[in-house]
Amino acid sequence: MDKKMSARSSSDHLSPPSPVVAVAINGNKKSKDVAYWALEKFIPGGFSDFKLIYVRPPITYIITPTISAEAVSAYRKEVDGNTNELLRPYKQMFESRKVRVEILVLESHDPVAAIAEEIAGTGVTKLVIGMSHPGFFAKKIGMSSMIATARNDKVRKNGERQFHECLSDPDSPSPRAPSSNNREIPNMDWGAVVPANYSFVSHQASNMSEGHLSLHSMTDNNQLTELNQRKYEESEKLMELKEKEELAKDTASKEKQRYEDTMKEAEKVKELMMKEALRRREAEIKAERDAKEKDELQASLVCPGIQYQYYSWD
Repeated sequence: MDKKMSARSSSDHLSPPSPVVAVAINGNKKSKDVAYWALEKFIPGGFSDFKLIYVRPPITYIITPTISAEAVSAYRKEVDGNTNELLRPYKQMFESRKVRVEILVLESHDPVAAIAEEIAGTGVTKLVIGMSHPGFFAKKIGMSSMIATARNDKVRKNGERQFHECLSDPDSPSPRAPSSNNREIPNMDWGAVVPANYSFVSHQASNMSEGHLSLHSMTDNNQLTELNQRKYEESEKLMELKEKEELAKDTASKEKQRYEDTMKEAEKVKELMMKEALRRREAEIKAERDAKEKDELQASLVCPGIQYQYYSWD
């Protein structure tokens, strides 16, 4: 399933990649709050490139006489289909805000390492993470080391940076399995870890080679998240109402035009009927006049009357 391009080197004189906001989710009901908060937080700041990261356990199998390769392939397709359906609302959420989003599905038993590997050495300047349980990022230094190590691995001694690109179907994200590193690296400055149902955002320094990230709490108020979610839902409903209103206006306009056309047609029919009635009346008058003249002619032939009259005088 995985398709990877060979590593490409790019010299330092090339312009750095555009800043990207990475949003890591686990697919639970709070993940939409995380994605919504990231959009509300960073779109006003000019960010238009987002990377949605979803980590799932890798699919492991052993082909036996009772489990064929076809069955494994069918199962993987089913899992991929379920993943696509799970991520579809998030994709629609980002697209509705007119921003670019790249959906990445990673396979790993260690979500921390998978996310660290993915964001290292890329244009990610903001990292928003939704925690699944309180101890998810308890080992802050461990994840910081993973991110810094992965980033350092992508910087060569001669100043060249390697970029790895994954080819995948735009509508169907392909899972990528991250590798691990154990190289010693400098510590990273992370914010405090808070309980579940909270999310975080990290800011990467402008100099990527320094490899420092700072993690900040998104909010410590669940009511704010609920209000933001409600605001988003209300805005979606408002958009639907506006669409229905536009549709109703369009329908009313078409109905009005159809009514006007019908009335014009009725006026034409009425005018034709009046002309036809006038023509018939004229024909009737002419027929009556002709009949009268005929009767008078017949009467004069039957009773001619006195043709001569004599007069006398003295």
